Amino acid sequence: MEHIEGQNRFHPKRILLFAVFLFVIVVLWYLLLKPYDYTVKMTVISAPGFVYQAVIDWNKDLELSRGITTSYDDRNPFGRLEYQTEFSDIPLAFRWKIEEENDSTSVVDIGINHSNNSVTERIQKLLGKSTTEEVIYRELNQFYKGMEKYLNESRISIDGKAVFPKAYVAYVSIQSLQDEKADQMIRNSEYIKSFLLANDIELVSHPFVHVKHWDFKSGKIDYDFCFPISQMIDFPNHEEIRYKEIAPMQSVKGSFYGNYSLSDRTWFELHAFAGRNEMNAAPELIEVFHHNPHEGGNSMDWKAEIFMRIKE
Repeated sequence: MEHIEGQNRFHPKRILLFAVFLFVIVVLWYLLLKPYDYTVKMTVISAPGFVYQAVIDWNKDLELSRGITTSYDDRNPFGRLEYQTEFSDIPLAFRWKIEEENDSTSVVDIGINHSNNSVTERIQKLLGKSTTEEVIYRELNQFYKGMEKYLNESRISIDGKAVFPKAYVAYVSIQSLQDEKADQMIRNSEYIKSFLLANDIELVSHPFVHVKHWDFKSGKIDYDFCFPISQMIDFPNHEEIRYKEIAPMQSVKGSFYGNYSLSDRTWFELHAFAGRNEMNAAPELIEVFHHNPHEGGNSMDWKAEIFMRIKE
């Protein structure tokens, strides 16, 4: 009898009921509890900050080129982005999670939901009737290709701790977004040089940008465009051009080769390096430009030395 009762525990009806119950649980999880309608994973050979900024720049480009707007719900430098957007009239919610895998690679996890009716979207996906998946992967593939292209347009090396030396400079103060820095430099470069030349003030070293504050979240920077000069007793007055002495700055230093409009990539690499090595980095930087873009040439030969202040 005990043997017969043991067999009854595995009666086909019980097995069928269990299978139906398990199926219902899986369906309910898929329709109601699964975090995202779609997930994408990327590996990028760069610091998390570069990926973070690349997503923001991508959204800006989409607005300028295609009128696609982005509404941010959360921006947490340099690890998370959450926003609402629309591709092909499909409202979508994106959540990017960016983590450093090692000193040269970041892992990116992207979760995407249909903003209006996620349950209907999941049913259509299950039935093979959804076009959303094709749209998402097409757009993200374009993003990835663009990011790879940018990565191949510059070289970065981290040189370690260094001290930026004392300098006396003529400068103008500027506020802008970090991706507007190069344009602002072009606008002001010849203007400042002409003033110094007209007043017989000689440059003693390469021009540089002193970023006094970098707002990670908004991308806004407050900086001085500086031209090193010899200290004098009297300087000619000017409505916008000022003079100051910059004290030596304890820093972590990197070298950048490429178009100077992309030099802020080094900021992210320096920030990541400082974090890995338990350095207390401050949002203050100095970029020294060794080449004049107006003279042309291969941009991959243009060098900039970048110093990020560290607090001792």
